[in-house]
Amino acid sequence: MPLLKTDPGISLMRDIIKSESLDQDVVDTWFYSLTFYKTPTRAMLTVLSTFLEPNPHHSALLGISSLASTFCAAQTDCLQFAEIRDLVKRLELLLGTNCDTSTKEEEDTMVLVLKGMRNIGLMTDSSDILAGCYKTKSNPMWVRVAAVETVQSLACHYPEQQFDLLGSFTDIQEDSELRIAVYR
Repeated sequence: MPLLKTDPGISLMRDIIKSESLDQDVVDTWFYSLTFYKTPTRAMLTVLSTFLEPNPHHSALLGISSLASTFCAAQTDCLQFAEIRDLVKRLELLLGTNCDTSTKEEEDTMVLVLKGMRNIGLMTDSSDILAGCYKTKSNPMWVRVAAVETVQSLACHYPEQQFDLLGSFTDIQEDSELRIAVYR
């Protein structure tokens, strides 16, 4: 079943995964295999976006965002598709107000959400949140650096957004690791 790369195959795998009858290693392997789908469909994106709810599987974040990236590579304006907008909005909701985390597990998830956004290369209305993610000094440094890397990958597609990376770079009170990430 995991090898079927069809809309019904994706739907069936969703049902099997939601029933929790599979070993987590099999589930992770399936999510990672989404990277290799050559012709994803809108229906696949609709089904897979249901996995992007609070506390998503880490493998789901990367696999689904890779599949969405493959879908968008074949489109000129990917945000015109409701399925992509929904998927991106779900990722943005996982960011919270400024990437707040309280546990190591939440930190890991936050970094993967940011990498997922970077994979897709799109955002709807999260520029202020992303800026807050790297500017909030209480956030763990690797979350802040992941946010900077996400901003850098999105900034070319959204030149009208003001992320103020230069402000963080020139702030000598800022942590040197963040300043180096901003410089790169």
